[in-house]
Amino acid sequence: MLGGGLCDMLDGSLARATNRITTFGAFLDSTLDRFSESAILLGIIILYTKQGSTLPIALAGATLIGSLLVSYVRARAEGVGLKCEVGIFTRTERVLILALGLLLYQFHPALVIAMGIITFLSFFTVGQRLIHVWHITKGI
Repeated sequence: MLGGGLCDMLDGSLARATNRITTFGAFLDSTLDRFSESAILLGIIILYTKQGSTLPIALAGATLIGSLLVSYVRARAEGVGLKCEVGIFTRTERVLILALGLLLYQFHPALVIAMGIITFLSFFTVGQRLIHVWHITKGI
């Protein structure tokens, strides 16, 4: 997960540095980001389902929803022609916190705490982006 996250952070920079930016490349990158994040969280849901732990299952589901919404709100705003690069908690932060939680999984509450942080800050970021879009569209 950390290796994939690191590659994801560098691929856009590499494309810009080599002047190989394409619309499809950006679209594919964004789609694969959502897929990889969702797959990891689905794996966590399966893990906790096998353990019969209801709270972590619900939290992993909320983490998935929050993560997808952060990206969706930005993409939707940009889809209607608005710039929406605001918010304190982006994919990079989500990947790092989730990776830390997974690395410390053996210390029982670490992954649950990580998902709680991600969920809270993701929904906070969604709120920031919604307010931002509301402010810039009030005059339109």
